[in-house]
Amino acid sequence: MQYMPKWPATGLSYPTRILGDERSALVAFTDTPALFGAEIRSLAAIDIKDGKIVRWVDYWDGRHFGAELAAKMRTPSDKFPTDFNDATVPGNASSKIRAAANRLHAAFAGNDAKAAAVLFTSDAVYEDMTLHTQVLGRLAIERYLGRSLDKLPAGTGSSIVHVVGGVWAVASSGRPRPPTGRPSGAGLPRLRSTPRARSRD
Repeated sequence: MQYMPKWPATGLSYPTRILGDERSALVAFTDTPALFGAEIRSLAAIDIKDGKIVRWVDYWDGRHFGAELAAKMRTPSDKFPTDFNDATVPGNASSKIRAAANRLHAAFAGNDAKAAAVLFTSDAVYEDMTLHTQVLGRLAIERYLGRSLDKLPAGTGSSIVHVVGGVWAVASSGRPRPPTGRPSGAGLPRLRSTPRARSRD
């Protein structure tokens, strides 16, 4: 299904937040309903090499489209890609942000809410974009993760496959626990000058 040739001049797609640097970034976009029939708020994980974009993967939630419109846009399971060129630019993210993402993910995959929580500041905000929910503060985040890590796609048994970002922000895409094995989404910890995560979107 082709959309771009039919887009009206009133259709807009614009970034609302850019976190990263000249090598890689996570960009939050808003697409107005004139483009796809409903508003889309997406996250784009972008890798850049020699001043050119070499990898761009969008993550978005189509549930607010309604089942009928979302079904028209859905890629059939047998044609859904299993490789998003995760190895195209390995190590493109900063070493500091890669280490933070790996630490946080290790706690998630190991169902260790306490180890994950110590990476957050006391005033951190954990936003679960799938549930449209915000959890405020390290202690509340720990309680939430303690109840949910064994149920979340990016929780127990998942794996991290690609990281983008600069010194202060990162996006990490991952695969849920078997048997699906497909990339499931993006996480976004933002760092302060201390090694604790400021928040995760």
